[in-house]
Amino acid sequence: LGVARAAGDNAMRNALSALGAPAAVARALAAHAGGPGGAEVLLHGLAAVERLSLLAGCRDELGAHGACAAVTAAMGARAMRSERTLVHALNAARLLMLDNPANRERLANANVCEHLGLILTIPAGPPAGEDQGEGNGGGDAGGERSVATAACTLLEAIAVGHPEHLERVRAAA
Repeated sequence: LGVARAAGDNAMRNALSALGAPAAVARALAAHAGGPGGAEVLLHGLAAVERLSLLAGCRDELGAHGACAAVTAAMGARAMRSERTLVHALNAARLLMLDNPANRERLANANVCEHLGLILTIPAGPPAGEDQGEGNGGGDAGGERSVATAACTLLEAIAVGHPEHLERVRAAA
């Protein structure tokens, strides 16, 4: 996961794709997205999906191996306890659907609209008494976007040309 997360250019992403990294990342993320397991694996898996999704071929492979459902499950489970992880999940979902109608449909079928609607109703910052997790609070020193910004960007991406998706988000909010 660390190598995939560090894939800084298309040459490296192509090499990782040839080695089967998208399928391996999707499987690892699916194993930890909604149930017990390491928060670090979830965080690194989501970040790896983000990086690999920058390459169209990797987006196809990630989607075909279950990354869309795993990313959506992460939004509804453990990611809710950590703003940093939730931002990675929102960004991964947006990148997975980039010029990829099949992944857009996979995400919609995994109820990403409903999760997004709930996320958009969360007030900024952690709920009272919750663990701060890794990076909870008003922002992240690493320059990651806020949950609100990432959620709005995903909302725009999923709703463009698909008013039914916007209506599902609205109904869940």
